[in-house]
Amino acid sequence: MLAAQLTRWAVDNDDRVIHTAKEHRTGRGHNQIMAGISLTQVGSSGIQSGLEQAQRAAQDIARVGTASDPTSSLASLVESSVDLLEAKNQVQASAKLISAGDEILGTIIDTIA
Repeated sequence: MLAAQLTRWAVDNDDRVIHTAKEHRTGRGHNQIMAGISLTQVGSSGIQSGLEQAQRAAQDIARVGTASDPTSSLASLVESSVDLLEAKNQVQASAKLISAGDEILGTIIDTIA
């Protein structure tokens, strides 16, 4: 679900960056490079939070059935496994967002030059 939301956000922002690039070509846009940087910043933030979520999930999985957490159950193992998969998807989506932002920024720079 989080990956779908991030992907939808990326598509919305890609459209905005492309629109800004078109504005620049017609002489109306001035913030086109900032939009590309923003995509990179958001992607980096998404990767960081995904890695943090993966670390928490991995720690929860490692605690299942140990003396430190004797009340853990199969349900908590499943929940932690799902959290780990969600974190993986978030990191992958964020990496694609950075890649798309880099590609868009390159296109903008090529267009300007």
